Amino acid sequence: MLLFVLVVVQPELVQSWNGLLKAALRGLQGSANSNDDNYGQDDDDLVQKLAELAVSLMQDILGDPKVQLVPSGDAPTPSHMEPEVDLAPHTRSNAAMKLAVVRALWTHAHAVLPARALAGSPSESLLTWLMEKEAELVMETDTPHDARTQWAMLCAEVLVRTGVATGYASAAAQLRVFWGTRGASRPKVWNWCMDVRARVWRVFAERWRTLAEGWEEAPVLLSVPFA
Repeated sequence: MLLFVLVVVQPELVQSWNGLLKAALRGLQGSANSNDDNYGQDDDDLVQKLAELAVSLMQDILGDPKVQLVPSGDAPTPSHMEPEVDLAPHTRSNAAMKLAVVRALWTHAHAVLPARALAGSPSESLLTWLMEKEAELVMETDTPHDARTQWAMLCAEVLVRTGVATGYASAAAQLRVFWGTRGASRPKVWNWCMDVRARVWRVFAERWRTLAEGWEEAPVLLSVPFA
């Protein structure tokens, strides 16, 4: 069941998410500490299941049309607005706002949960889902390109942070798949015009440059405009 259907105040949503993740992780770690003799793969599996649940909830927020994070009328912007949610609700479409909020949720999940828990199936499933649902997630009429910009930044954030945990080879392979470049095992074919592809690449590359710990994957990313 989706937990956030009726929540329309984004900062409170993000703060609640952060608190819930920390409490759940503390509970799992407390249980492990009280049973040190039995700590092992089962405990790691529980933390990974928490990561998988977090990713599933992000997908629910993005995919459920009943989730409305932008009020129908203009509403005052809370003075304690989180920096991750950087625009007042009435300046942004619901599609773009949901992507912006999920970016904040992903950032907090990555900060709270062990990198190894999000690496692998949780992050890969989120990235795959974002790629499959791209056309639905970026659909908007009142703020052209805003949702697509948020989508591109989220994809870059998921991919680069996955790469930190899994290493260069994995990140480079996922980049090739995402951009459909030479050497990809199952290249994605985007039905974008040149202007849209250029916009997505610029946003993606800038976000990657901001977050990446190194530029080992640069040859893959820099080859995209010529692919």
